[in-house]
Amino acid sequence: MRRWCAALLLSSGFARGLLHAQFTPTIQSVVNGGAFDSRLSPGCLADVFGTNLGTEASIAVTVGGKPAKVTLALPTQLVIQIPVEAPAGPATMRVGNSAPYNITLQQYAPGLVSRGGAGRGLVHAVHAESGEGVSMANPAVGGESLWLYAVGLGPTDPVVPTGSAAPINPPIPTVATPALTIGGISANVQFAGAAPAQTGIYQVRFMAPSSVPGGNQPIVLRIGGIDSQTLTLPIQGPPPLPAIASVVNGASFAADVPLAPGSFASVFGSNFGVGNQLTGFPARDFSGLSVTFNGIKAPLLHLLGSAGQINLVLPSELPESGTVPVIVNTGNGSSAVFTLTMTSAAPGVFVIPSIANPKRRTASILFANTGWRVMPDTLAQELKIPGNCHASGIAASALCGEPARIGDFIQIYVTGLGKATPGGDLAGTPLATGTVAPSDGKIMYQVVGTPSVSIGGITAAVSYAGVAPGFAGLYQVNTQVPAGAAAGDDVLISVSAPNGRADASTTLAIRP
Repeated sequence: MRRWCAALLLSSGFARGLLHAQFTPTIQSVVNGGAFDSRLSPGCLADVFGTNLGTEASIAVTVGGKPAKVTLALPTQLVIQIPVEAPAGPATMRVGNSAPYNITLQQYAPGLVSRGGAGRGLVHAVHAESGEGVSMANPAVGGESLWLYAVGLGPTDPVVPTGSAAPINPPIPTVATPALTIGGISANVQFAGAAPAQTGIYQVRFMAPSSVPGGNQPIVLRIGGIDSQTLTLPIQGPPPLPAIASVVNGASFAADVPLAPGSFASVFGSNFGVGNQLTGFPARDFSGLSVTFNGIKAPLLHLLGSAGQINLVLPSELPESGTVPVIVNTGNGSSAVFTLTMTSAAPGVFVIPSIANPKRRTASILFANTGWRVMPDTLAQELKIPGNCHASGIAASALCGEPARIGDFIQIYVTGLGKATPGGDLAGTPLATGTVAPSDGKIMYQVVGTPSVSIGGITAAVSYAGVAPGFAGLYQVNTQVPAGAAAGDDVLISVSAPNGRADASTTLAIRP
């Protein structure tokens, strides 16, 4: 009987220890309640994350032995106000009987309160006159007064005690006045102090600078030599001007390389508008947008305003060397000049993308005089098009895809092969800007400098290279898969111009 009682006592003690370990609070991280970074200061709101933190706002939290105010209590998160009287420097935090958690307090730990939370996105600001929130749909206006909300702006005069809501009247200012910049321009701070009826929250009244351009502008608060995180303040104003980031080969998308007259090109940038237009070639204006190269408007293919992309054909009148200025023009104004380097030829091979294998760059190739695509069987399956074109007896004009074989005649589709004239006559007249090569093939616009092709490192004979009938900017190179080329789904193919420029980044599939 005594042994049984002793065992019961031992087991009960073990259970109590287990329960104690299971429900002891554990602090895992402490972050600034505005910026969500590790900077903390006396009086600052902070988020405490961990386990077993409790669900009662009355739970005891101390910082440096001084009681903090708990404003929200969840098992895995507490929102607290660090004691106003806590000194700057190293300190330990405890939640109930948790192990001590080491933090460091600075005099100032500015963090802007955001609308989306987590210290990111739009700043939590309101129009001073109406009290309405500033948002994308209701932006700030240059010259108006606004309020924003922050934490960690340091002491007030007089001091608002820890855990106390700030009085509504009179307003309680901060000892130090913060500075504020919007879009890099200083704003006039009219007041900074404790937010009325709030605990641990500050408010700052400021005037949005009249010189700040419209759009989403970065806003940063600085106090005591320390910057807050950067948030966004929507400003109403004239729409921003278009801006060019790059002009690239429209097939390979290779950046920082020269382009040739008559090539497909893509202009990437911003503020091209929000509309999209996918038809209209050879128009040189889409929805009030145009792109000039050396003062010549380029024929447009696609306007993807929402994606910041314009696809076009470079004017054939452009020089084959040197540089030309590129400008995007919209109803809101013109972009700054982008300088584009020109060359006689700069091949770019079109590709058929694969979602299943994004690194694969299957060249856009047809079996000669058919609608069949040369591609791996797996890519045809991914694209849900018929395969085994030859074996299945599929009509030559139908859509189909399969690997090529040694000896097959193929047509490679590229851009940037340079000057093309009837019959490839060096003295002939190039295809005029905005026109297409005759679709009936009666006049073939052949390049004046025949490119070379290698497949798997083996030279392939080129029987024709010129503008594809019915197109502008699109060239086709007719060749034959050479003997000795290795089989595989990703055999390297290279198309090189006489000037030495090449695109060797694509592949084709060859069946054993």
